[in-house]
Amino acid sequence: MNCKSCIYYEGCSAWADLKKLTYYKDASKHCQGFEAKTNYIKLPCKIGDLVYFIKSGYSVPEKPIKTQISEIKTFSEDMELIFVTQIGRCFCESDIGHKVVFTQEEAVRKLKEMKENEN
Repeated sequence: MNCKSCIYYEGCSAWADLKKLTYYKDASKHCQGFEAKTNYIKLPCKIGDLVYFIKSGYSVPEKPIKTQISEIKTFSEDMELIFVTQIGRCFCESDIGHKVVFTQEEAVRKLKEMKENEN
């Protein structure tokens, strides 16, 4: 695996360019800090992030329900990630944008759209 396959490539390449260093053709064998990108997943959010629920069961709340992510779990055979909040509500990645959003502005906008579509 070459340097571009490493999770540190962006920062390391800037440093290497400053030092006029060459890149490794097989970084996994030559670089002590090499970590393959294939070993990691990028999460859409992290513990401590604020989220806003825009659906409450099968109804639309009057205002967004603000809470914080407290845990990340995985269930089922397909290993889908489940994000658990401080108020005990959960959501999965496929719920983002439909059931839960990451900013208050987006939550207010989506609620307004849903209420307009009800009429």
